[in-house]
Amino acid sequence: MESLAIVLKLHTVEELVFYSNIAHWIEGAIFLIVAGIALFQIFGYWQNKPYLWPSLILGAGLFLPIFSYIHHTDELGLAWQATIGDPQQRQHMFMAILMSIAGFGELMRLKHQKALWKLVLPVALTIIGILFLTHPQHGTSEAVIRATLIHKYLGGVLVLSGL
Repeated sequence: MESLAIVLKLHTVEELVFYSNIAHWIEGAIFLIVAGIALFQIFGYWQNKPYLWPSLILGAGLFLPIFSYIHHTDELGLAWQATIGDPQQRQHMFMAILMSIAGFGELMRLKHQKALWKLVLPVALTIIGILFLTHPQHGTSEAVIRATLIHKYLGGVLVLSGL
């Protein structure tokens, strides 16, 4: 309850929903673009752009921390407390860090061709998938049921993709 009080010092409930929706839509769009690029490359197009989708994954991972804190430069301590104090926001930040590591790992794999770098993306996807499967939800019971179903589906897809 204390973490919710901290969050409400930063934003109204309506602002939280608004910013959350923006972040989710932008992240979703980035991942659809990554999936589209991967599909193009599977079918032989854009083979000369191997750094494109790993760069987008790295960017997607960096987006959330930047988006979360850019408009709180005068209250970074409070914003950090809100992130760490809320289980949902803490998981979001951890997922963003894992995505950044995955994108960086893919870029390193392309550059150095070492076997260890090949494991970074699958491990990150598997962990993120598990986080999706266990992701705490906020809101009304109807919204929680809908969000839980979506997260279970996406989590299962991410775990299978990682494996």
